[in-house]
Amino acid sequence: MTRQVGPGLDRSRKVALTAVMAALALVANYILVLAPNVELGSSILFVTGFLFGIEMAASCVLIVAMVFGLFNPWGPSIFILEVWIAQVIGWMFFAVAGHIVGRGGARVGVAHYRSWEIGLLGGILTAFYDLVTNLGWSLASGIPFWATLATGIPFTVVHIISNMFIFGIVTLTLEKAVRRHLATALWQVQDSEEPSAKNKKTVQLEHM
Repeated sequence: MTRQVGPGLDRSRKVALTAVMAALALVANYILVLAPNVELGSSILFVTGFLFGIEMAASCVLIVAMVFGLFNPWGPSIFILEVWIAQVIGWMFFAVAGHIVGRGGARVGVAHYRSWEIGLLGGILTAFYDLVTNLGWSLASGIPFWATLATGIPFTVVHIISNMFIFGIVTLTLEKAVRRHLATALWQVQDSEEPSAKNKKTVQLEHM
């Protein structure tokens, strides 16, 4: 028996779900805004890419970048173009990575991976994000890139370590929750039986 899984989303559902995932990422960013470099939004973008593909995840990234860039409690980054573009690139990397890891994810799921594997991936993605955003700040401020990296080391370490734990826990939990509550609405599942070798042999004998 083979199990075929395909997307069950029409356009209106895609729009609604994109808004929900983007809102979830924004709320996840805002609730920890007082903890420097500890955030949940990147893990939400990763899960979006994993479950729903790059198109929806990229849309979420742009929505999050626009809203958070305008209403960032630490100051609107959207008016510092180099920093804002760097944030978009960094968040997009989470979305793309989720899409790549999740190709065929409708059949397997994040649970197929060990928690430490997802956590390690989250740490690597976060390191890339911090490199890109530090480069953006360096270009905007005129401060040498190496100096920006050096002064930001404590924040980078906190960001990487916290995201390793967050990815290892949150992504698994969120992905399971989405599948549990929305599976029938999001994916069409069909079972098809293939003739076994024994049945094929029987059919051949009957026609001899």
